[in-house]
Amino acid sequence: MADLVEERIGKQLGNYRLLRLLRHNLATDVYLGEHIFLKTLAAIKVLRAQLQPEVLEEFLAETRRFAQLKHPNIVRVLEFGVEDKIPFLVTDYTPDGTLRQIHPRGTRVSEVHVSSYVKQIATALQYIHDQGLSHRAVRPEHMWLASRIRVLLSDFSLSIDTLDQDLKNREEESGELMYVAPEQRQGNPGPASDQYALAVVVYEWLSGELPFQDTSGQLSQQTTFTPITLDTKMSSVSTEVIRILTTALAQEPEHRFSSVTAFAHALEQVLEPVPSPDTTTRNNVNQIALTQPLSPDQQTRKKRSLTVWLTISLILLVLLTSGGILSYNTGLFPFTRQATSTLSTSRAATQTMSVRGTQHAVATFTAKSPQGIYTAATSGSPFISNALTSTWQNTQKKTSSCTFANGTYHMQNSGVYSDLICTERQNTLHNFAFEVEMNIIKGNMAGIAFRSNNAGNHFYLAILTANGSSSYLDMAIYHDNNNQNLLEDLQDTVAPVNAHTYNLLTIVAYEQAFYLYLNKKYMLTVQDATLTTGILGLYMSNNNNVATQVNFRNARIWKL
Repeated sequence: MADLVEERIGKQLGNYRLLRLLRHNLATDVYLGEHIFLKTLAAIKVLRAQLQPEVLEEFLAETRRFAQLKHPNIVRVLEFGVEDKIPFLVTDYTPDGTLRQIHPRGTRVSEVHVSSYVKQIATALQYIHDQGLSHRAVRPEHMWLASRIRVLLSDFSLSIDTLDQDLKNREEESGELMYVAPEQRQGNPGPASDQYALAVVVYEWLSGELPFQDTSGQLSQQTTFTPITLDTKMSSVSTEVIRILTTALAQEPEHRFSSVTAFAHALEQVLEPVPSPDTTTRNNVNQIALTQPLSPDQQTRKKRSLTVWLTISLILLVLLTSGGILSYNTGLFPFTRQATSTLSTSRAATQTMSVRGTQHAVATFTAKSPQGIYTAATSGSPFISNALTSTWQNTQKKTSSCTFANGTYHMQNSGVYSDLICTERQNTLHNFAFEVEMNIIKGNMAGIAFRSNNAGNHFYLAILTANGSSSYLDMAIYHDNNNQNLLEDLQDTVAPVNAHTYNLLTIVAYEQAFYLYLNKKYMLTVQDATLTTGILGLYMSNNNNVATQVNFRNARIWKL
C-alpha cells in the first residue's frame, strides 16, 4: 500500500496532478493537487479500496448531497471522480493545518480559544443538520484553520467508512471511536451524535484527556462509559461547564441539548470572559491567536496598560467637563452635533443634545441602502487621491519591505507565518471611505488596515483571502492581549473573484458601522465600537509558508 501511495505522486486524477502526500487516515490518502489548467491548489482525497458497483452508487449519492453544502465554515467539495473503481474527492486546500496539529493530544486549550472554535463548528454543524444530514466524524483532525481566522469542518463520514470490518477494528485501535456516540456505534447516527462528538472534543481541549476510559478494549461493543471527573483534571473550570458537558455527553440522545446551537450557546455563556464596555456591541467575534507578531520589531512590544475603552472614556470626560463638545458639519453626510460654548449650560442638557445629534446623524446615514452609501461616499472629490507611486510608507527590512516599483506600491514578506502593515501616517481619520486596487501576486492574504494606533498593534482589517480556487472577504480586528497577538473575526463572506488579479477593495467607516465592497459591489456590514479613530494602512500576511507579494495602486480617501 505504501508503494502505491508513492506511485501516485506526479500522476493525474481528473484535472489535477498529485504533488505530494498531505496526510492519510484509515480509509483514505490525501494529496496536494494542482489543477492542470488553472494552476490552483486543492486537496485530493483518494479512497484506498476499490468499490463494487452497488457500493459505489451509494457512495456517489452521499457525496452529491454533501457537495451541495455551501457554508463559510465547511470545506467545499470542488470535484468528484472515479478511476479504476477508486473514488477521489477534490476539496479546498487549507494550508494552515488542523486543530489537532495546532493543539496536539494531551495539550490543554484556553477557554477563549475553545469558545471561538465551538461557535464556528457549531454554526457549520447546525447548517448541516438543517439540511437533514449529520457529519458523523467530528474530531480535531477534521477541523481546519483557514487564514488564521476561520475554522473549517471537513471529512464527512460517508457510509463507505463503516462497511469495512477491518476499518472498524483499526478505528478502535486508534481511539477514534472515543468520539462516536453510543447510538452511532449501534448504526443510528443523527444530529445529537455530532453534539456528543463535539462535547468530547471540548472535554479533551479543556482537560487534555478524553472523557472516557476504555477498560475492556472493545469500544465498538460498549454502549456506556465511565467518565473521568472533569474538575479533577482542570480545577479552574467552572461547575457550570461541567454541567453543560455532562448534558451534551448524555448516553441517550434525547437527554442532550435540543440542538448543537443550544449546546454551543450554553457553553459560550460560561466560557466567554465577562464583557467589558468595548466588547458588548460586537457581533460574532471569534478570537484566534496569531502565530507571529505583526512584524519582527514588534515582538517585544508590551501591551498598553490602558484599554481602548478607558482611553475613550477619559477623553469624553475631559470634553464634557470643559464644555468642549465637538461640532462639525461635513459634506457627503451633513449633520451637526449639538454644541455649546456657554459654561452655564448644564452638563446633562449638553450630553442629551450631543446624543440626539449623533443618533440623528447615524439614522440619516443608515437610511440609505448599502449600495447607495457606496455611491454617496465615493462620488465627491477625494480628500486624497494617490496612485501609490510615492508618498506612502517606504521601508525595507530583512524579511519584508514596502517599496514603490513599476508604478505600484509593492509589499513583500518572506517571514514564515508573519504579517506586514505599511501605514499612511499623515492623517488620523474617524468617518471615511477608503478604496485601493490590489493584486495578490504570491501568497493568499491582503487588505486594508484602518483606525490603527500609531504603534500598529491595534486596528481593524478588511481582508481578501485566496483559499484554493475560492476567495473570502473578512472583517477582523487585531490587537495585543497580554503580549499575545489576537485576530478576531467579526464577519466574513465568500467572494466570487480571483484574488490573484487586481480587485478594487473599498471600506466605508461611519461611527460604529463598517461597509465593505469589492469591485464596487456591496459585500457585508459590520457593527463594532472598539476603535473610534486612527490611521490607515495596507496589510498582507504570509500565512501559508510561501513568500508573499502584493501590489497596490490607485488609493483614494474621502472624509465623511
